[in-house]
Amino acid sequence: MVPLTETRTTTSWDGRYTIKDVPPGTYLLLAQGVAKAPATVSPTEQAAFEINQIRPEDFTPTLYPGVPATDAGDAITLLEGVPADGIDIWLAPARRFSIAGRATWPDGYVVEHLTIEYGNPTDRRASVWNVSDPGGLFTIDSVAPGTVILLATAESNRGPLMGVVSTDVRVGDIEDLTLPLTVPSSVTGRVTFARDIPIASRPKTIALVPKLLNVSPLYSTPDAPIGVDGSFHVDHVLGDYELTLPGLPPQLRITGVSRNGRALAGNRLGIVAGETVDGIVVTVGP
Repeated sequence: MVPLTETRTTTSWDGRYTIKDVPPGTYLLLAQGVAKAPATVSPTEQAAFEINQIRPEDFTPTLYPGVPATDAGDAITLLEGVPADGIDIWLAPARRFSIAGRATWPDGYVVEHLTIEYGNPTDRRASVWNVSDPGGLFTIDSVAPGTVILLATAESNRGPLMGVVSTDVRVGDIEDLTLPLTVPSSVTGRVTFARDIPIASRPKTIALVPKLLNVSPLYSTPDAPIGVDGSFHVDHVLGDYELTLPGLPPQLRITGVSRNGRALAGNRLGIVAGETVDGIVVTVGP
């Protein structure tokens, strides 16, 4: 089989399609990808996109009449001058997997209210799984294929615990995954403002936005007040973050972030377990 790139087309919002000027012959018809909503759509089209909430990774490349591209599809015969109608494809849903494992924590800790947020870093929003097993055993169902980040938070008799781990689900279910919980780290630093920025225009808090996952609204973004001298101390952090200043006026911006004099590329701060991060300087200017 030789693919004919000139026959490629995009369906309308309701899945209808037309491919014109196809030479007579026998073909396999392949559907793949799910388009995003156009910038300008009618109310009916917009409602269809919002109701379905379809993502490209929800479906696999599908051959007519509706089988994964890894299977054998049905051939379609086109005759000279005879239009072919009613060639409908039912998209094959992507295979879903499960992730089973155990959350672990240090000796002497009594853990409760263990929550796992999980998903691909590119997902619009992480999913949430609550662990009720007292031993930390969990099985997360219906996980989409790809790289999956698991971010765990829990309460204990000695304070908050956190854990983060990644895995990859493409071939089969994941079993015996270990998700270690540990005492989260802290970040200490200072925000410096240009001298001509009045005190009234300076933000009052600093926040660390998680970048490994687009966390759900249930996840509390770590933040802390900024002292009169610009100092700050943020507790309960673990993973990869971007430093932000909520309430920063539009005419101002973060012009640089450094640690002990070395610039942090892309304003990204990676924090591992047991690390106390200090020497952070956030510079603000016009």
